Amino acid sequence: MFTATKAPNTSNLIWDAKNEKILCRFKKDKFETEDEEIARKLDSMGYSVAGLHEKEEIPDFDNMKVEELKLYANEKGIELGNATLKADIITAIKEYLKV
Repeated sequence: MFTATKAPNTSNLIWDAKNEKILCRFKKDKFETEDEEIARKLDSMGYSVAGLHEKEEIPDFDNMKVEELKLYANEKGIELGNATLKADIITAIKEYLKV
């Protein structure tokens, strides 16, 4: 279970512009979900998400090949933008994971 928390006096409705639909609705500044993809998306948007990073074991990115890093990023829903170099991909992943 993941629990996202929003700042007081901000919108209770979060719109997913990429998929053109409602991502979630907060009730009393909280949103609970079992969906890790939604939790990660909220985390990437700056929301505090309990339960997300506690259970995840972070791999040793330096020992991974570029293709492995891209696959990892894709599986986790991490957008790499224009990153093509190994160092840039690792930086993008670590920024997303906040490690």
